[in-house]
Amino acid sequence: MGRSTKTKTNMRTHMVPTTPEQVLKRIMHDMSTHLRRSKETYTLTKELPKFPMVDYEELRRIVQANFQYLGVQIRKWKRDNT
Repeated sequence: MGRSTKTKTNMRTHMVPTTPEQVLKRIMHDMSTHLRRSKETYTLTKELPKFPMVDYEELRRIVQANFQYLGVQIRKWKRDNT
């Protein structure tokens, strides 16, 4: 019996962040996506989200402030990514 050699393929379909800037971009994107989806769900079902009192803008400020400690230049990052 012959053994077929299988090549291992990379199945990743999304960016794997490696630098603090990329990690911050991924977190901000995920938060925006979650907020958009929860708003869409509310308009369709009128069902409140699991945590309706979460202030996403405040969460964004906290995350960005913490990434400043990792050396990310937040003002430059915002200009480039928002």
